[in-house]
Amino acid sequence: MRAPCFFALLLLGCSGPSPEPTPDEAPPAEAPAPAAEAAPPGSFGPASLASGDEVSPLLARLDADIAFRVERAEAQPSGAVDALSAAVQGRMARAGLSGRYGDYEAADVLLARAFAAAPKEDPGLRLLRARLDLTLHRLGGVLEDLDAVPTTVEVGRLKPHLAIMARGTLAAQRGDVDEAKRRYNEVMRMKPGFAEARSAMAWIHWQTGDFESAEGLYGEAEANTPASAARPRAWLELQRGLMDLDRERNEEALAHYRAADELLPGWWLIHEHIAEVTLLLGHEAAAVALYEKVIEDTDGSPEFLDALAGIRRAQGDEEAAAALIGRSREVWESRLKRLPEASYGHALDHFLKFGPPERALEIARKNHDLRPNGDAKVRLIHALLGSGEVAEAQVVANDLEASPWDTRGGREAIAAARAATP
Repeated sequence: MRAPCFFALLLLGCSGPSPEPTPDEAPPAEAPAPAAEAAPPGSFGPASLASGDEVSPLLARLDADIAFRVERAEAQPSGAVDALSAAVQGRMARAGLSGRYGDYEAADVLLARAFAAAPKEDPGLRLLRARLDLTLHRLGGVLEDLDAVPTTVEVGRLKPHLAIMARGTLAAQRGDVDEAKRRYNEVMRMKPGFAEARSAMAWIHWQTGDFESAEGLYGEAEANTPASAARPRAWLELQRGLMDLDRERNEEALAHYRAADELLPGWWLIHEHIAEVTLLLGHEAAAVALYEKVIEDTDGSPEFLDALAGIRRAQGDEEAAAALIGRSREVWESRLKRLPEASYGHALDHFLKFGPPERALEIARKNHDLRPNGDAKVRLIHALLGSGEVAEAQVVANDLEASPWDTRGGREAIAAARAATP
């Protein structure tokens, strides 16, 4: 199972971005398309593929708002920092829906403009930069930025609970489960109705093997999410589906994915998970069609080129598989140059699957050095085994077993390391 990019999803509701930049200007938003109808029993394609797309008008509204904020910053320099900050958040939200690297890069550019426009030190901008850097796994300066953010004053862009959430996310990325829990609990006490804190805590419980607590927390997060908030509710259904998939409850996972697709039709992130579980359920032709649609929707995102390549290879079509692998590798290498930290985890999946093993190990080490959590240890174990570094793989496996992280993928990696012969 391909692991989700949780931390980007937590902050943005998104997974990995894609390589094509997008413009700052866009046509005015159109009215939303009709809601998708439920898929008939026995059908495996997302209902929204045939009955409308709610994401496109949402993207158009974001585009219009971003353009408006940028124009206001230019027209009213005294309010430029606020306008550009809002535009940065718009770009971050857009990235979650579009899956494009260009949206993250545009957010970087707009944030730099906001800092340049600030007449003095601005803790609100420091918090925004910390959140963007966490999303992109650029962890080096996050703590310094957060240390500049007061945690007792809430005014304007200063949101103490978001600063504490960011500290929890930083701890989780670094594998410090106890600190992550402490921070998320602090936010839940501070903001009892803040659903994101419960969702984040649910993920921690899930990754440490406590599914019952995770389910309860996801339920609490849903109860604190307005019925009209389609995207957060779709995100919660997606998380429940991923948790079911982790427990090999494939039919239950599909039901959650379908619920997510009904809430927010047309979101590639949901469709790619429907494609994944459709394949696991043995419906290969349907999975191929879904992956091809997701590839089209994301302008050739390499994760899904890789998924399709795996299917073609399993079918014995090495020529088609090689062509897909070549296309995806070119994009992965471009991403690794453009936003390396954000790319390590997903690019690593490609090189672990298709080689060369020395490139996989190089990236796995960088990924683990950056954020030595359980997921990074699992990937490092597989990369070490693939390169014949059995003794080191067994050391990392011991570290993983001694940590609080407890996932099916982790147990499988530990077993593989123990079974290998030095």
